Amino acid sequence: MKRVTAFGLGLLLLCLPGCANAGTVYSNYRELEEMELILSLGFDSVRNGVRLSVSGSSSGAESSEESSGSKFTRLTTAGTSITSAMETIQDFATKEELFYAHTQYVILGESYAKTNLAMILDYLQGTTGVRTSVPMFVVHGDTAEHLVTSTGERGSDITTTLNSTILDSRRRGDGYPFSCSEVIAAQNEHGAALMMALKVVPTQSVEPSAQEDAVSPLPDGYAIVRDDTIIDFIPQADARGVNLLIGEPGLGGVTVTDPKAGTVTVNMTSCTVKLEPVWGADGSVTGLSGKIRAQVYLKEVEHPSALDKTAVLEAVSEQLERWVEHVLQKMSDNEADFLGVGLQMRMRHPILWDRAPRTWEQVLGELTFDIQAETTIARAGELQR
Repeated sequence: MKRVTAFGLGLLLLCLPGCANAGTVYSNYRELEEMELILSLGFDSVRNGVRLSVSGSSSGAESSEESSGSKFTRLTTAGTSITSAMETIQDFATKEELFYAHTQYVILGESYAKTNLAMILDYLQGTTGVRTSVPMFVVHGDTAEHLVTSTGERGSDITTTLNSTILDSRRRGDGYPFSCSEVIAAQNEHGAALMMALKVVPTQSVEPSAQEDAVSPLPDGYAIVRDDTIIDFIPQADARGVNLLIGEPGLGGVTVTDPKAGTVTVNMTSCTVKLEPVWGADGSVTGLSGKIRAQVYLKEVEHPSALDKTAVLEAVSEQLERWVEHVLQKMSDNEADFLGVGLQMRMRHPILWDRAPRTWEQVLGELTFDIQAETTIARAGELQR
């Protein structure tokens, strides 16, 4: 009897794949060729709603059309909500389903980020369609729609272009793509966060053969976020200060001017920053002191015969100090600890920190800074006359 029952169940299981989709674990299965993989999402403010701009690939490939045969899709529409905008875009899609689980970037127009950041963060935390681990950017002074729909030509789109932009900025040490989850976590833990900012630049400015309306994204510093709104920006000129403080110094060049040698560029091989609290008479924190240790090698010099090694190293040290001090001053001016400096200091000095009569939040806007850099040559003899 047991053998007959088992045989019957086996026949039933063999029949299931040939039955109708309803009632099987494969009822929502889609072939890859039936899906449009959305790789970048853009959000902008419109009257009574949101404008959604998407860029994707029918094959999900990140390489060029010529090499993979993929065709990039760019769509944009407005809706009263993110969900309604997605439903409208689906109606115009050439594929059976727009698939968002492979989204690589979320891009916010500045206006939208300043007024609806809480909404998009809540949406991303609540939806199963888009991962919160994807990097989030704000387009400084422009819209996400402009960047998503006008970036890329000859087999590229905003996703492939941003891939290159991020790699280059991290290599140089002047950009870091904070993810949606990092923005959420930093606000919860420290009260403030950073988002990498982008600016829209006509591609023809560097590539004359590009289409007239083609644009490219370039790093434009960082947006400072507090209470789910952008309160200020760290300019690109000081962006390397952020990277130094988060341990992402990169290998980019540092250019200084020497009175005798002219323009001199050195490349960093390593750089670390260590901050310490400065204690006031009452036991409260009054400022931060910092020690920067960097190693460099000579990259380019205008007048090699007039090069003064000591003067160049001092100039480089001063530049590193300015970058870090400017970022810390932004933190103090906005009373926004977007890098979690207070938590770092408390972990190093827990007893003194907890005994302080004034809290970190109370003194944050009054801090002074003393940053000292020590720059050495990575390879002996590189800066000799």
